[in-house]
Amino acid sequence: MIVFDNVSFKYEGSETHSISKVNFKINQGELVVITGRSGCGKSTITRCINGLVPKYFEGEFQGKVMIENVDMDTLPIHLISEKVGSVFQDPRSQFFTVDTLSELAFTCENFGVQRAEISKRIETATRCMGIEHLIGKSIFKLSSGEKQKLAIASVHTLQSKILVLDEPSSNLDYQSIERLKDVLKRLKAQGYTIIISEHRLYYLKELLDKVLYFDEGVLKEQFTQVEFLKLSNDALMNRGLRSMMLFRNPIRGKPVLEDAKEVMKLDRVAFSYKKYNRILENISFKCCEGEVVGLIGNNGVGKTTLGRLLSGVYREKAGSVFFKERATSYRKRREHVSFVMQDADYQLFTESVEKELSIGNEKVSDIEVKVENALTALDLLKFKENHPAALSGGQKQRVTIGLSLVKASCVVIMDEPTSGLDRFNMERVCKSVTDLAMAGKAVILITHDYEFITNVCNRIIYLKNGGIFKDFALNPETEKKLMDCFNDMNTN
Repeated sequence: MIVFDNVSFKYEGSETHSISKVNFKINQGELVVITGRSGCGKSTITRCINGLVPKYFEGEFQGKVMIENVDMDTLPIHLISEKVGSVFQDPRSQFFTVDTLSELAFTCENFGVQRAEISKRIETATRCMGIEHLIGKSIFKLSSGEKQKLAIASVHTLQSKILVLDEPSSNLDYQSIERLKDVLKRLKAQGYTIIISEHRLYYLKELLDKVLYFDEGVLKEQFTQVEFLKLSNDALMNRGLRSMMLFRNPIRGKPVLEDAKEVMKLDRVAFSYKKYNRILENISFKCCEGEVVGLIGNNGVGKTTLGRLLSGVYREKAGSVFFKERATSYRKRREHVSFVMQDADYQLFTESVEKELSIGNEKVSDIEVKVENALTALDLLKFKENHPAALSGGQKQRVTIGLSLVKASCVVIMDEPTSGLDRFNMERVCKSVTDLAMAGKAVILITHDYEFITNVCNRIIYLKNGGIFKDFALNPETEKKLMDCFNDMNTN
């Protein structure tokens, strides 16, 4: 049993409590979902369970966290890690080696598990997560979704009877979320206690026993499974929670004007990391003003690679890229494209949120007004003096999206912009994307988020086997095509 007894915590340097006077119990074998708006304290709760608060993250801690009738404050962190396995929101922060096999073996080796048993556990974990093909690969070459699957498989090998997962689906494709669901179902049947901090709830509805809903650090409501599943869609929306029915979201993207001008064109573009290993092959398409393109496909298919190529991070091995009908070198593309990375930490450099949006954009006219407008649109104005490192994962994500609202570019590419975002903030991002399109920009959204796609996209490009498998306008008449794409991803 896990017990929170009047627990409060304020991070060092923060003026407000991340969580305040939290009380709840979790019984052995339960699967409990912690949810609420971005920045409501979900990650702090998970850190209290795995001992990182207050043993690693310093601050003002009050109350007691008990696991199996033992006060966590009396246990050293290495003993807690035997009891509690953790998957962090940023999987990179828990990797210690450079290749996948070593990473999977690392934790078990630290706890003295016999080599034959380690091999058996690795085989089971990789099969469950469908990552057998990643064995032996460099971690640095994995996509974000592949890293997340590796982190889940890694904690699976330790066989701790309490598992804490912070946003485990945020970078996963539809197929991998279904695999994760199967893994959780099997572990729950074996008596594991599972705590999941999550915004995407649809895949957990059959598994959860209890839902803890937080708002601004306070535990506002507790639901049993029956109570939670009775909530109407309006009740979920009012709490900022995502839809429980994945394929029942109406298409809301605005159609592109018939006379929209071409902004960008790719002609038979190919790319490879190694001479004989093509990631992308014969990619040809064009984007027009006002288009919002959902770029979809399974983890590792090359979506982020294509985004980096278009934004001038990578150079194509073959083919040409045109902006406004002019062939453009990869360096020159940086002037035309704003790229919002999947990992927000890669784009945050300054000591305040306000400066983050201003840096590099000093020559943009009315920069102060544009920064203020971007912060307001993304509900970040109250954090403008805060250090970006002190923000939650979802708040950091919105800061990087704010960069694209300020920069004067004709194409905006966002890589998983809604990972870690609640419904309210997803809708804010939808509004910002729509505003960009209305201003004549072409927007490409690399995403697995079906709910987000149906809210904002007017075109779909489905990548498969290194090429474009499907390319179609998204509207109510073509909604079934989108569902077919997601179902196809689940069968690959």
